[in-house]
Amino acid sequence: MKIFFSPYQLKLAQSPNARSENAMRLGALLKVESGSGTGYADLCPFPELGDAYLRPELKALKEGRPSVLGRQSLWLADRDARARAEGRNLVRREPALRNNFLIEDPKSFGPQHLENVREMGFHTAKVKMGRDLAHEIEWLNASVLSGLRLRLDFNSSLTAAQFAAFQKAVSPAVDASIDYVEDPCAYAPESWAEFRRRWPLALDREMDALAASAEKPQADVLIIKPARQDVDLLGERAREWNLKVTVTSMMDHPVGGLHAFACAQELRERGGNPVGDAGCLTLRLDPANDFSKAVRVEGPFILPTAGRGIGFDELLERQNWLPLDKA
Repeated sequence: MKIFFSPYQLKLAQSPNARSENAMRLGALLKVESGSGTGYADLCPFPELGDAYLRPELKALKEGRPSVLGRQSLWLADRDARARAEGRNLVRREPALRNNFLIEDPKSFGPQHLENVREMGFHTAKVKMGRDLAHEIEWLNASVLSGLRLRLDFNSSLTAAQFAAFQKAVSPAVDASIDYVEDPCAYAPESWAEFRRRWPLALDREMDALAASAEKPQADVLIIKPARQDVDLLGERAREWNLKVTVTSMMDHPVGGLHAFACAQELRERGGNPVGDAGCLTLRLDPANDFSKAVRVEGPFILPTAGRGIGFDELLERQNWLPLDKA
């Protein structure tokens, strides 16, 4: 196996969540030559969430001891290589799968914006929460008539007591609009059982604490991020625990976003537990990126990007690929 990398910077409009103040993403595209052919993937660490920085991630990959991120990147690159060898695109028009709209800062998103999102064909909106609870409560209470299903993502930024107070302050009229609340606080069966009496809860980062558990968690939805999680393993866990599934990207490079969406389509096609609207339209976060410009989007739908595998054939050919031993 030969691995090459091409480093990049993504400039986000703002920090990606309440636990991060960094609006700059440093990552690398990977080109992997193996028995399956040549495939491409993304490697985008989030040090503020516990990942190593890019250089140590690449070093671990070079030494044959990849991190979870590195391991998943190799798996995704192999999927891409196989699809390219077969002359097919990983992203398909069918099964049609919507994405949620991403609201990074509800402060700048009024009722008319929500109406516009619904008119674009979106059914769900993911809202990054936890930066200004007082304003977010006010915003939620004013969003009742938007017609959108809301996914509130706190990234475990609150304590259980803070989330309990937040939940109490939100009007009951909002309840019918809540699709789920993602990682409101650190996972604890007792508090989560109480919280989900009112709103469905989704496990994302907090799933790490349950990786070895056989007990069904106090949750309703399992978030799967192909860039950092074993898709097949978590898909099986979701079936065992009878949980709904949402597949999302990591606010990473568009190559990573399309890989995630292709995995979401595949899980939907397999059947079994319901796979809800995906969360892979994070490519909007850096609209100046050439790869972002190349992605074909119609409202909430991602269409196949020109080329084989994950697409982007011409752009990938133009990258400055460095041997991994140069990392």
